[in-house]
Amino acid sequence: MRDICAHGIGIYTNRVYKTGDRVLIELTLPTEREGVRRESIPAEVAWVEPLPGTDQYVVGMRFGPIHDEKSKLSEYIHYVERSLSHKSIDFV
Repeated sequence: MRDICAHGIGIYTNRVYKTGDRVLIELTLPTEREGVRRESIPAEVAWVEPLPGTDQYVVGMRFGPIHDEKSKLSEYIHYVERSLSHKSIDFV
């Protein structure tokens, strides 16, 4: 995983995707209340960029029209934000 937000996810992959491809993202989300929760979230490929010198791609995927999953995903993102706010992070 490259990054994630309430609207989409960026991944590294060697699988070839095209803009507009519809996919089902399988996520394992840690939560404060339940420990771990697995979610399947529909998404659409928004963009694809090859990584030079490799057989890898960076793929941006926009989450589809979801309701309950968005709240679960938002809960996860807030969980990560709270966790990071309590840690010192050094960027090199």
